[in-house]
Formats: sequence, C-alpha cells, structure tokens
Amino acid sequence: MRPLADGNATCSRVLLLLQAKPFLGTSAASAWNVDPNFSNGGIPVNRFNSQDAVSFEEVQLPPIPKVFSPLKDLVPRAFEKVILPNGLRVFLMEDHELGLVGGQLFVKAGSKDDPTDKVGLATISSIVQRSGGTKQNPGDVLDAKLEETAARIESSSGVSEMSVGFRCLSEDLTEIMPLFSDVVQSPLMPTNKLNLVRTQLLGSIKRRRDNPGGIAAREFSKLLYGEKSAYSRYLTEDTLKRVTRDDLIAFHKDTFRPTSSILGIWGDFDTERVKALISHTLGSWNANRASSVQGAQLDSLSQLEVGYSFLEPHIYIVNKPGLNQGFVRMGELGTTISDPDVFALDVLNDILNGFGGFLFNQVRSKEGLAYSVYGGWTPAAEHRGSFLAGGETQINTVPQFIRSVERVLQSVTVEAPSADDLAKAKEGIINSFVFNFVDSGVQLSRLMTYELFGIDQNFLFSYKKKVEELTTVDILEAARRHLHPGLQPVLVVADASKVMSALKTLGREIVVLHPEYLP
Repeated sequence: MRPLADGNATCSRVLLLLQAKPFLGTSAASAWNVDPNFSNGGIPVNRFNSQDAVSFEEVQLPPIPKVFSPLKDLVPRAFEKVILPNGLRVFLMEDHELGLVGGQLFVKAGSKDDPTDKVGLATISSIVQRSGGTKQNPGDVLDAKLEETAARIESSSGVSEMSVGFRCLSEDLTEIMPLFSDVVQSPLMPTNKLNLVRTQLLGSIKRRRDNPGGIAAREFSKLLYGEKSAYSRYLTEDTLKRVTRDDLIAFHKDTFRPTSSILGIWGDFDTERVKALISHTLGSWNANRASSVQGAQLDSLSQLEVGYSFLEPHIYIVNKPGLNQGFVRMGELGTTISDPDVFALDVLNDILNGFGGFLFNQVRSKEGLAYSVYGGWTPAAEHRGSFLAGGETQINTVPQFIRSVERVLQSVTVEAPSADDLAKAKEGIINSFVFNFVDSGVQLSRLMTYELFGIDQNFLFSYKKKVEELTTVDILEAARRHLHPGLQPVLVVADASKVMSALKTLGREIVVLHPEYLP
C-alpha cells in the first residue's frame, strides 16, 4: 500500500525556484543590454562588453575531488503511536518542512471479503464511499468544500486492505479532519453514485477483452490459485449487477471498524493538538456489532504448499482471433514476505530484469525474440505470492520465445551469478534504498502497513543488511529452491489458428482454455 501520491514535496520546491527568475524568458546577453530608459526609471544597468570576456584558461575551477566522505546513515523520522479507547491505532509523525498535512486510514479488509456471488463489492464500496459523500455533506457538497481549500479526500481498495486518505494545508486541518472522519464512519452510499459506478465499470469490463496482456494476467492467476480463490477472482457483468446499495452499507459496517483499522497522520502539525482533534472526531467511532463478512474461502498456506507440483506443465491457449502477437506467461506459486529467501530472490529479480538483465540480454538483445520480457518473484504478506515470467513476441516466434525464457531461468538454477553481476544488483538495490525515505508520508505508510500485517517494524533495515550479506552461492541456492522451469504451466494468448502447429513442436500437451475468449 502506498500513501496518497501527488508530488507536493517536489512541486513546492520547484515553485520556490521559479519565484527567483530575474532573467526568465531572456537570453543572458539581452538581460545585460536592457535600455536604461525603458521601464526601469533610469536605473543604471551593466552593459556586456566582449572585451570583458575571459578565456577558458583564465577560469580557475576547483579540483575534482577523488575521495568522498561516507554518506550518513539514514535515520527514519521519529513517530508516536497511540491507541484510542475504541481500539483505533494511531501513528503520528511531525514534519514541518512544508505547510501540509496528510493522513490515511488503513482497514484490514478488501476484495478477499467479497461474497462469491458479488465479486467487486469492496471495489464498488470504496469508490461510492468517497464519491457519494455523507448525509451531512453529499458528494457534490463535499467536492465543493474540498475545492475551496485545495484539499482532497480519496479512497482505494485492494485484495487485503482498503484505505481513505486526505491531504490539506496545515491551517485547514481542523476543517478537513471532520469531513474525513465523516467519510470514514458514515458514508451515504447513494443509489445515483452506485449507478454511475456501475456504468463506468461496465465499460471497463467490455474494454478489457481487447487487452491481451490483461487476459493473460487474469487467466494465469486462475491457473495458479484456482478459479474460486480470492486471489484470482475478478469483477464480471453478472456480479456487478447483483451489488445493491444495501450491500454497500452492510459491507462498510462490517469492515470499517476501529479495531481493524490504523490511522496515520504526517506533516506540519503539533502532536498534542492533533491527538485532541482525533479524539474529538474519531474517538466515538465504535464497532456496533460483530462482523458478518463471509468472503471467499481463502487458501491457507498449507493448501498452497504443493506449489508448482499440482499444476501440469501444459501449454494453455486462450484463443484471440486476429491477434498478430503472442502474449506469453509462465510461472508458479511464490513465497511470503517472511520467507528467509525473500532477500536473495529480490536480488535475483534485479539480475534477471532490466536493460542489463539476463532475460533482456538473451531473449531480446541477442535472439531478438521479444518486444518485452520479464521474470520475477512478488512475495505476499498473507499468502504465497507468485513467480511470473513472460512477455510479448511475434506470432511466429512464440515457441522460440518460450524455450529462450526457460533456458535463461534454468541457467540461474545451474550456475551462480558472477561476483560482478551480484555486485551490480546489490549496488542498484542499496543505492535506491534512500527512496524509502523520500518523505514522511512514505515512511509512515510503510510502518502502518507493517503494523497491519504483523511485519517487524525494523524489516526495512534488516532487508538492507541481509542484501549486503548475500553471496553468489546464496542466490544459486534460493533459485534452486524456488524456481522450476520446465515444470511450470505456460499460458499463451494468441490466434490459435496461427500458433497451434508451432506450439506442438514443444512436445507438451496443449489445452485450449477458451475457444474464443469472452471474459
């Protein structure tokens, strides 16, 4: 999960720089040759004279340093955690660099809690929660109030988490906080906004059949986790039609509860005053009843432990008549964030991908088989994530592309990366470490995510240390434990009439999932 991203920190610095613009829109020479009698009240000005110019040799430049002082250790900002009597956990982080305040409420709920016959309920609920406003401030009224103060309130949802957040000027916090609190606790969920969302999502559903990459992603998730898994379901026209306003209200009451929520506020404020403001606006928020949410049956880790072994290494085809490219995806179940191998696998991701990565160099640069190619692990917090590899290739090179990708994946399970390859990957990861501290919102949201999913608060710093300690043997052993090329199912989205014969040369069983794809 991420904080609300709007680039305010960068934007503000740019605006400050633009205020100092004595020569903006002019050349250096014209700035020096302004007519002193033109619009400057006769104030004398310097005039540029070529005789005043100096040669390059006369310019004394400081020597280029050869030794640099070591960078200081990154120290996270201090924060305070409090728990309200109603069970709401609150994280507060002061940052007076800019006159802004941001806040976000994370709720441990999401599409995994959708009833099986109403997939999409969490997504729709999240959208209407914000767009519909509240009884006191309906959607249009809320929009107008926010516009007056250049503030904003937004909502979002994922598989395992939902959120509502705000951004405002620090002097407007006492006005925005009650609006935010009202959206969190008492959304109106009006029917007209639900109907609008239905129309918008229906258009999105119809358009997605034209996106072969999206088709590959959805169909492969169903292969990997099973069609009924909460991690592979997606919104359809049928489930969209079943969602009612009463469903939205009930879902919100069941999921938005102080005991399952975390509030974080960061920026230019006084902690004690904000504590009082939070207590006033959210202190009376109570869980009125036990949750009755009955989402999909979640796959336990033990059920998924068999991983790749329960899948046959077949070629699965989704027929898309008229498509002149092949969209390929292969993979297997991955790991969790708590797996000790997660650090080595993250480094291996870097070795495999990017312009200098093994996959790009071999499949695209040397063999010219791919428009795009990728491969890597994405761990998850509450279930096994996935390893996915694939890309896009010409229709007549799909088998060659599959073989090439599998050869590269096989190579990292046979031979350890060179010390140079490992050093470059580690350097890239460690050098980008600073971006985890780009602003206080990023830092606090990360800590809230750790809290929400029970991850050690020091995970980020232990991650850096673990990466620095990795050896080439560590990478090889992790690859052998988690990567099984040749045993992974392969999914191809293409025109079956143009690719079927060529795919048979791979010597694997071919299964046609959809004779003609209809989502």
